[in-house]
Amino acid sequence: MERKDLNYYMKLPYIIEVVPIPEPQGGGFTARLPQIGRLAITGDGETPEEAIATLEVAKRKRLTDYLKKSIKIPEPEEEKEEYSGRFIVRLPKTLHGQLVTAAGENQISLNQYVTYLLATNFNLDRQDTQFEIIINELDSMREVIWGISYSYLLATEMEETYEEIEQEVEE
Repeated sequence: MERKDLNYYMKLPYIIEVVPIPEPQGGGFTARLPQIGRLAITGDGETPEEAIATLEVAKRKRLTDYLKKSIKIPEPEEEKEEYSGRFIVRLPKTLHGQLVTAAGENQISLNQYVTYLLATNFNLDRQDTQFEIIINELDSMREVIWGISYSYLLATEMEETYEEIEQEVEE
């Protein structure tokens, strides 16, 4: 296993974005490493080459600082695989027949119908996941609000009890 020191991180193939700076803001170019953070490490220059050169200097300084402070340094993501859009699915003959019939009733091809069903159910599945996250957040908020309300009620009761004791002592 390679040691993850400054040289290791300097050699990683981070994507470099070079963006023109609008003239009203001084012109030139900014280079940045979006995989580390859009504004975490940047370099500026009159040309794209100068911006990249200053980016490399800033990268070395920032990574050195991150390593000294034991800050986790994100590594570049691997390139995503290209997909052909085709895959083979084996299914029972009866289901195949039902799908062909349903596609015919909808006046579309079997391929279009299955794609529609997959997309619809995929999106429903993703929505269910999002709803579950939202429900969990709401439950957490409800518990916090309940805790605050309970604390407020206890404090109010204690204050009323304290006032009653004060009145008894004064009498």
